Amino acid sequence: MRRVVPYLSAVVWSCLMLQGVGETASDPITGPRLDSLIAAQNLPLQSYLEKRFPEAGGYVIAGPLDPLYIGTPLRSELYHSVRIICPDPAAVEAALAAVKQDSTLGVDSSMAYIHQARADDPVGYRGALIKGTWRGEPVTIQLATLQQIRWLIWARRILEGDDPLIPRGKFDLYARAVSEHLYATDRRWNNLPTPKAVDYGLRDSADIYPPLRHPVFEVELDFRRFLNLRSGLYTSFAQGIRAFVPTDSLLEMLRDSAPAVAYPNKMAVMLQQEYLEFFARDGNIATIKTLTRPGFDSLPSGVYLFAVGLSGNIRFCKKPTPEEMRLIEVKTGKKAPLVTEAFFFPGEPVLAAGSFAVQHDSMTRMAAVNAFSDHFFYCNLSPSLRDDVAIRSNQYVLSLGRFFRALDDLNIPYGSLLISKF
Repeated sequence: MRRVVPYLSAVVWSCLMLQGVGETASDPITGPRLDSLIAAQNLPLQSYLEKRFPEAGGYVIAGPLDPLYIGTPLRSELYHSVRIICPDPAAVEAALAAVKQDSTLGVDSSMAYIHQARADDPVGYRGALIKGTWRGEPVTIQLATLQQIRWLIWARRILEGDDPLIPRGKFDLYARAVSEHLYATDRRWNNLPTPKAVDYGLRDSADIYPPLRHPVFEVELDFRRFLNLRSGLYTSFAQGIRAFVPTDSLLEMLRDSAPAVAYPNKMAVMLQQEYLEFFARDGNIATIKTLTRPGFDSLPSGVYLFAVGLSGNIRFCKKPTPEEMRLIEVKTGKKAPLVTEAFFFPGEPVLAAGSFAVQHDSMTRMAAVNAFSDHFFYCNLSPSLRDDVAIRSNQYVLSLGRFFRALDDLNIPYGSLLISKF
């Protein structure tokens, strides 16, 4: 990619360049649509599965990828089902066998199978699908690796609306090639070539990593300076201040009046690019954890990225210091793999995101929190990135009320912390 604007943040530049590949920006989710997303989480089932398949074993229990997706019946089931995200393909098979034997789930063994990448609809998908009953109600559970979730995110972008300009036969061939590429990533075979859509007779916009195009878009030469100049907070309780330590009554107001809004994940094409880079640098997704009170009490001092999912869970990861990144580069010969908040709930909307700082004095305490996250700052570039930073960032601060509610549920204290936009 030709570097046109010097000193521009790489993340921001990537977002600007991704305009024009056929994917539209997403607006925040509110009203009945948000209610439907939250209702589809099936929290009791997720809670049960978390006990059966703990995070310590490499599993992540998640709600549906997209319960509002409309496609063929089988495709729709893949987007509508509660998920057991497994650490590798072997774990998918082991989890499938375990679930089949779980009498509590009432699994119909004839409806529990692993998709065949060369035969099933959608062609190329390698995860497993299970039909059973939970508390007297029919349920569908999906078992898949993160790479298969990436396949579904890619396929949703291409198949949504069943574009008549995409020949089904050619799409199937490329879908299998994408599946092979992601299966190789599962196996850590990072030296294999990445398949290109044009080699299969498709438009380059169908590529899992589409080409980046430069739009006519006004940007700042120094984005960090741009953020700094707009760091003043403008809400009903603050006008122009850069940060504040809330009173108990203000914290209560933030919790009680937290907006009923979910923010979509960043554009799928950008998310895939970040995953490509992350795994090429030997990144380990197990560094992402779900916050608990015992886990919080054992956290070392530092800055942590976080996001609050539709389930109310907080997922987080320590943000490496520049020195830690330098040591990784010296040791491995590669740039340090960077987790972004968009990895915490891959492809899903979140209720809040940002970073928090932990300090130790007489106890572990949360010293600061901000609402800066490329998860939702860059999910919507309309009408412009400038307006997003200058206007919507005030709303993102209010969304921290969702974070505080989740901390209350975990009995994690957070009094006397510093709150800011960035």
